[in-house]
Amino acid sequence: MGDSKKGGRPRLPVKKERRVSIRLTDAEFYILMRRSREAGMNLAQFIRDAAIKAKIIARPQLKDHTFFREVIGISTNLNQVARAVNRQGILPLYTKLAEIIAFFDGQIKRLRDDQ
Repeated sequence: MGDSKKGGRPRLPVKKERRVSIRLTDAEFYILMRRSREAGMNLAQFIRDAAIKAKIIARPQLKDHTFFREVIGISTNLNQVARAVNRQGILPLYTKLAEIIAFFDGQIKRLRDDQ
């Protein structure tokens, strides 16, 4: 009688040993509950799958900030070109566009070198 198997839930192949707690607003909690029900999962499994399978977009690196600042400068230059064209006509546009094209060529070369 000592070797008989007990009933109940079978043991998991891998025991979950770590616990992570998060705080949610009521709205966040109910949204997650609804989405987990729609997925046919319990809340813990839904959050676990979402966290593991999520695509994470890395924050920009410091070197990217200078690139973004240069892109902002380009947009400013393009806005100035549009204003000049409206005010003066087409001829001043050629010089400004040549500068912008040269800048883009330099940026493309720099991106290729980084890769």
